[in-house]
Amino acid sequence: MEEDIDFTIKQRLEIVKIEERQKEALKELDNLITKIEDKNMKLQTLREVEEKCLVEIEKEAEERVGMAIKKLAKAGETMADLEKKATLTVSEVKNRSKQAQDAVLGLLSRAKELVDRSETLKEQSEEVTKVILKAQEDLHGRIQTNSEFEMILKKREKEVEIKTKKAEEKLKDAKDLAFWHREPGSKYIQK
Repeated sequence: MEEDIDFTIKQRLEIVKIEERQKEALKELDNLITKIEDKNMKLQTLREVEEKCLVEIEKEAEERVGMAIKKLAKAGETMADLEKKATLTVSEVKNRSKQAQDAVLGLLSRAKELVDRSETLKEQSEEVTKVILKAQEDLHGRIQTNSEFEMILKKREKEVEIKTKKAEEKLKDAKDLAFWHREPGSKYIQK
């Protein structure tokens, strides 16, 4: 009978030990659940911050593209104005040059004084031609500069598109990660 009592006491001690282990396991499980909830809160905060950053990046990209379009339009208007002015200048110079040449031809019948004057007019005509040629070179240089500027803007537009795509991929990865924490092994399906 004493053996039965000892055996019963041993069984009760084993049961108490098992119950204590169960309590410790439940505490550890509660701690683990708390940690998981904390991580989920941090991931949610991170996702919200990332979404806010993506919205800001998209807004800034739209503003830059808008500014680039405005600058291109302004550059186009400036080029059109320069072309009109150059055309007017060239036609005015042609008219003046023709008038000067006509005056020279009319004055050739006079004496040496008139010949000297015609030489002066010729020199002035050559200087005007040099000015016109210089103006044409300047116009060509500006057209080339504007073309290079347009290429730079197109390159930047491509960079903005690439960065936007990368940001969208990161947002999807963040959504997948957040969704996975709610339901491990599953993927977020965008609506």
